[in-house]
Amino acid sequence: MICQENTIHYGSWAFVVGGLLYLLRQMTTHTPYGRYVDTKSPGIMVPASAGWFIQEFPSFLVPVLLFLTTESLPGIGRHLLLWTFCLHYFQRTFVYSLLTKGRPSPLHIVVSAVIFCCVNGFLQGHYMLHCTQYHTEWHRDTRFITGVLMFFSGMAINIHSDYILRNLRKPGEVSYKIPRGGMFELVSGANFFGEIIEWCGYAVASWSFPAFSFALFTICSIGPRAYHHHSTFALDLPFCAHRTLHRLLQEPCAKMDTSKRTTGNPKPVLPKPALVSHLLLVSIHQKWPKEGTVVNWRQGHGRPRLIDARGERRLARVVRSNRRATVAQTAQEVNAGSDRKV
Repeated sequence: MICQENTIHYGSWAFVVGGLLYLLRQMTTHTPYGRYVDTKSPGIMVPASAGWFIQEFPSFLVPVLLFLTTESLPGIGRHLLLWTFCLHYFQRTFVYSLLTKGRPSPLHIVVSAVIFCCVNGFLQGHYMLHCTQYHTEWHRDTRFITGVLMFFSGMAINIHSDYILRNLRKPGEVSYKIPRGGMFELVSGANFFGEIIEWCGYAVASWSFPAFSFALFTICSIGPRAYHHHSTFALDLPFCAHRTLHRLLQEPCAKMDTSKRTTGNPKPVLPKPALVSHLLLVSIHQKWPKEGTVVNWRQGHGRPRLIDARGERRLARVVRSNRRATVAQTAQEVNAGSDRKV
């Protein structure tokens, strides 16, 4: 099969531009699937298991069909990379979809995902089989080895994190719980973090523009979702410190003991990070209060404060000067909420 260079080139650029636009959209709204779906909204809803199977299957099927029905270029490296890509979607299609306990998804979300997976499956499969030119020892190249190690490390994190999330609730429980164990002790969105590591590793191993564009699209699509999840922790759970979070690499909020609290339960507004923070894979490490402890209170201008003086100084260092107005507004809202409840 002849390499469709223009299709690969423009399709990859479409992923880059589309990913950045999707990132901007998610700065102001949630994509309505998973915890953010409104099950009472009008329209057709697809059960979680069926939805995940239908939308992930094309990314596995299309490369396999290309491999079986077309003549590919020779080389061990390209075939190893192709089956590495297919392995992820085999697990998502035939394992994850059968085990998931998520909410149903709107039909239009499932259809959009099917279209994306068909296009992405063709781009990655066609480029790997018919376009890229690897030397015969590519599977021994440092980039290949590093990328494959990243891929399987991310895949292990992703699978283990999904296992933890599936077992958060006992049968009959409906209350939300903070995930504990594994990478959730270090990052809030461990499942998202693992998948990002996967596709960044795949991009390094293949050293190709289509793989890079897909990795960037993944960061832009599920990175903000991890941030929104952590924002939900801070807004929904009492006494979660309202510190700015640089996307993924932060420890989750701990459940706090509020037995000694005498005022109401103000819900602080979490400051939003700058746009670039969504694209970074680094952050400032901060320890959340240990589970079962009480947040220190201090009297400031006659009003109770949610965080102590040291925590307030740490917050100011994190958000820097361009966010101090937001921090001051947040503190005022917390104090105002406390006054109303006293």
